[in-house]
Amino acid sequence: MLKITSAQQEKLQRQDCREWIELLADAWYASDYQGALEYPVADLIQHLRAVYLSCIAADLENIEHISLLGFNVLRANVAGYDEMSVKTLVNFFISFAQADQIEYAQNWIELNFSQK
Repeated sequence: MLKITSAQQEKLQRQDCREWIELLADAWYASDYQGALEYPVADLIQHLRAVYLSCIAADLENIEHISLLGFNVLRANVAGYDEMSVKTLVNFFISFAQADQIEYAQNWIELNFSQK
């Protein structure tokens, strides 16, 4: 049986993260979200990397859920949410994703976006 070392696992995780960020960045800049095109690339990469690593650290590996959270974080930043509010959004989303309650979390997030 082939064993993967922790260094190899970390390398694979970094590669997966880079590929995911590239795909999500393409989708974000092609989206019709107001302010999407003005989002600084360096900030986008930093914010998406933080989302990805937070999800992996929480054992949330569903890429659709991670991607939805990534878009939510980008939308929150464009809407002017402060850093603490964005962190709260991430923690809230992850906790409900772990409980298989994505719809509830997303509805709550959408409600908050609509009130901003």
